[in-house]
Amino acid sequence: MSEKAQRKKPGRKPGSRVTHGAYSLVARGEFPSKRCYIECWLSEVRAGLIRDLGHTETDLSTGQATLIERIIGKLGILRCIEEHVRERGVMKGNELSPPLGKNYLGWANSLRLDLLALGISKKNGERILTPLEIAAEIDREKGSAQGEARPAEAGTGGPGTAQEGRSSADEGQDMDEDQRGEEG
Repeated sequence: MSEKAQRKKPGRKPGSRVTHGAYSLVARGEFPSKRCYIECWLSEVRAGLIRDLGHTETDLSTGQATLIERIIGKLGILRCIEEHVRERGVMKGNELSPPLGKNYLGWANSLRLDLLALGISKKNGERILTPLEIAAEIDREKGSAQGEARPAEAGTGGPGTAQEGRSSADEGQDMDEDQRGEEG
């Protein structure tokens, strides 16, 4: 066998062996024995994703089911890398640990894009009110506490007028302009 043929053998290149387990998950479809607890966590995440979509598994479209499987696979790889780093540390000598430096950010970004494609976003909370909406809510509360709502007068910014969305700061600016007009 020639020297050139010996160099082109398939398999890993010489060097330090990668031991985080993400490659065995991809190659064999199973976790290394010391990482089996991740499988239970991934099952919970999968059920949560299906629940977040508001469906049962049978109601998912083919695209949604495929994305969920891809997400679970990527999460498994990321968790294996995270556990490896937790056990061995972030730095190896003066450099970042090889799984972090070479792979982690790529897998994490790919996972983020898959989650966006699936339509999973941040937790749906209450919408944040604008200052104008807060002021209007306070006015409504004051009106209901007094037992009567403010009467809508033409041109005063009451409900139903063109000035409905104006804030008290805008009204103060109008008064400044009126005062300047009287002085000049």
